[in-house]
Amino acid sequence: MVKTQFDYSDPVARLLTYGDCLKLMQEIKGWPDYIGEIGLGPEHVDDLIHLALDEELREADSESLEVWAPTHAWRALGQLRAEAAVVPLLDMLGLDDDWSSEELPKVYGMIGPVAIDPLKAKLGDLHSDEDARIGAAISLSNIAQTHPEARKRVVAILARQLELLEDKPSLNSIIVAELLVLKAVEAAPAMEAAFAARRVDLMMAGDWGDVQVELGLKKPGEVPQWTKRREGTNANDELLPHEISRLLVNPDSGSKLGRIVAEPPFRRPPPTQAPSPAQSGFTRKDKKKKKR
Repeated sequence: MVKTQFDYSDPVARLLTYGDCLKLMQEIKGWPDYIGEIGLGPEHVDDLIHLALDEELREADSESLEVWAPTHAWRALGQLRAEAAVVPLLDMLGLDDDWSSEELPKVYGMIGPVAIDPLKAKLGDLHSDEDARIGAAISLSNIAQTHPEARKRVVAILARQLELLEDKPSLNSIIVAELLVLKAVEAAPAMEAAFAARRVDLMMAGDWGDVQVELGLKKPGEVPQWTKRREGTNANDELLPHEISRLLVNPDSGSKLGRIVAEPPFRRPPPTQAPSPAQSGFTRKDKKKKKR
């Protein structure tokens, strides 16, 4: 068994050999009930945080059971709705690891609105890794999906980030995608301005016409040929800065209303849906390799 700098005691220690997450997901089609099956409770939150952040375990032999212990720990923290875990787990949002990037936003969704302010700060932190900021955006969206009372606040945060017109196309594309998941018609002006300023990756999020159809602002037959205009050589065809600002402050200057009849260009699985091994094509060796 891997020795770590922190001494884990029962019942948290049981997570060190609890099992291979891939196999467990195949067997039970989701996350185990760590509270009911192991007896974890609020009194174990501190140890679970240590376990989730334990780098020695995350870098353990890819064929061992211990390498899965941090994954079990953050899942348990989510099930416990552990507010104390909100800030410590922020440091894991930028890990080059498919498991943390997929599951930590779900954990934040389970913990709830108390995590909004720290996630907002991470999203807006220009010094943070872009992957961490993307994880913060997805986490905020998951909170809004699992806690409808937080939707308005989350939409405002995501829209405000777009309004900054930061030159981060991947981040902006994810924000657009999450706003589409949230059906955030009220954020259409911010999205339109981001597309007009070429601050969105069209391969990830489609174009503004796709977004208008998804939001119900246009019918498919009414979508203007934005792609042709963007690919044109005449710079005068692009919106000027003052026109972009006008879109941000005056929604009526934007698109006309319509009905939604199309699928979005980009959509994530809902936060309650765990990816299957077949969907991810992920193996235990991949898990270790990703984390290095």
